[in-house]
Amino acid sequence: MINATPSRVPHAEIEHFKGLATVRLDLFDIRSRPRAIIPILRRMEGLGRRGHKATGHTAPAAIDTIGAGKYSSFTLDSDVSEISTHRSGNARSTTNKEGNVRLKLGLHTGQQDIEMDELRRMWRYADDNGFDFISVWDHFYEAPPIDGNSPAFESIAAMATLAADTKNARIGCHVFCMTYRNPALLANSIMTIDHVSHGRVELGIGAGWHVAEHTAYGFPFDSPGVRSDRLEDGVQALRLLLTEEVSNYSGEFYELTDAKLYPRPVQERLPIVVGGRGERRTLPTATRLADGWNIAYIPLEEFARLNGLLDALCEENGRDPADLERSVNLHMRMGTNAKHAARIERERGSIAGSAAGTPQQAIETIRSYQEAGAARVSVAIRPPVEWDALQAFVEEVMPAFR
Repeated sequence: MINATPSRVPHAEIEHFKGLATVRLDLFDIRSRPRAIIPILRRMEGLGRRGHKATGHTAPAAIDTIGAGKYSSFTLDSDVSEISTHRSGNARSTTNKEGNVRLKLGLHTGQQDIEMDELRRMWRYADDNGFDFISVWDHFYEAPPIDGNSPAFESIAAMATLAADTKNARIGCHVFCMTYRNPALLANSIMTIDHVSHGRVELGIGAGWHVAEHTAYGFPFDSPGVRSDRLEDGVQALRLLLTEEVSNYSGEFYELTDAKLYPRPVQERLPIVVGGRGERRTLPTATRLADGWNIAYIPLEEFARLNGLLDALCEENGRDPADLERSVNLHMRMGTNAKHAARIERERGSIAGSAAGTPQQAIETIRSYQEAGAARVSVAIRPPVEWDALQAFVEEVMPAFR
């Protein structure tokens, strides 16, 4: 039996397991068998070198690199049959009351047509009321495009503010546009925000699609194939920068020469999520290079079809499909009741890829996406914010998945 009392153990939770195990590293879930846990624990060796006390066969070191909460003790018996943690601090459970892996719920907040004070109020509300994830987007003009005259806040600065305003939910951007973001600069920004958030960051990245922004700001809007090449290039450079002490990379678009990133991110492996629906390039890139895949505003049947393609691509690449987390964003068109929902539909219209109707109808929609393979569903808020509907979502919809 190993007992260690680290002075700082950021957000990590390894729950009791027999057979299948749920290991929470940086609040990013991994489903695995016990033997698969062993390499993770091996990387923790050497706790004593960091000034902590440890006894036994495997001393958990680098514990202070896996998250952002604090634990008072860590115990592991030598045959790796049971791991338990006793923590002080906040960490949200990834299992429901029946012991099954639960659906994670997010709030996607496009930062356009809204005052910053109201946006920050919404972030704090979501963080205080149990949302697992809060995201922004990466646009300089309004989306979908109109005339470029709508106010829109920049995403890196917004995400840093989000990190400072919250303390529980994981945070991210769905998704950064590779064309706009040099990977070395983006890695430095994300590393900094990971420290501000104490290890709650997820890095979403995509090939980009907004022609008007590219044209206005002088970014090249290349063919889909070239943008896909750039995305693949950038993801590889980002992974090196976020995981290696020294990075060297020579790609078609980006180069790294003895590149260093200090301080290191709080998370030992900061999750990279590739966003998009391209079957020829984006999905293969996600299965080969990313920790997760995200898609927005897509009908259920199409989500299920693409999810099946991802499974097949994972298997072709020798990867367990369960290792690639799938997430989807849905328009928030739900009302507090049928009358309110009808008013929202009249004013905002009906659109595919929505959580619409009454709270019960929203539950049924979200559950359908879960059954089709989503590990996380985020509802996307567009101003004006329907605060009563958001409250109903918290009080009536979220408990159905807890």
